[in-house]
Amino acid sequence: MSPGNLYYHFRNKEAILDRLLAQYLGELKPYTNSNALESDIEDAWFFIHMTSELATRYRFIYRDTDYILGKYPPAAQAVSLALTSLLEAITRLLTGLDKNGALQLPSDQAHRDLAMNMLIVCTQWIRFRRHLAGKAQVDVEAEDLNAGVYQTLSIVMPYLEPSQRQHLENLRGQYT
Repeated sequence: MSPGNLYYHFRNKEAILDRLLAQYLGELKPYTNSNALESDIEDAWFFIHMTSELATRYRFIYRDTDYILGKYPPAAQAVSLALTSLLEAITRLLTGLDKNGALQLPSDQAHRDLAMNMLIVCTQWIRFRRHLAGKAQVDVEAEDLNAGVYQTLSIVMPYLEPSQRQHLENLRGQYT
């Protein structure tokens, strides 16, 4: 699409950014609004995979958030909403795994702490992978996404019940 055609539909860059952020939040909502408590590591894999896929598709948000927010401060609310929604959903996921016996964490605070670490990996994985490879740009392959899902879930590996730990290793073998 040419810039002229783009500006026919949008007044300016900010309007484009508003639309993209609203679209991202709309696509994220079914995953973050779920009240279902995930029962096992495969459910967690699916959740992390789907939200990582979205983060990858909208990676411009996470690629240089400081630049975007510096140029267009009103976007901060949407970015904060996305991150907060993800953090709450991951915390619920961990709480569900804990309640179902798949995960054993020492405290409720541990759920929140691990969720924060998982969120950081989930949203920054592709950028980190690019830097690790020494590349200016990286085409996101399925293996990159699956490796990121595994890295995100590996944070809870020490706390998983043994059969769930083995299942996570099996999933890693299937997808990476």
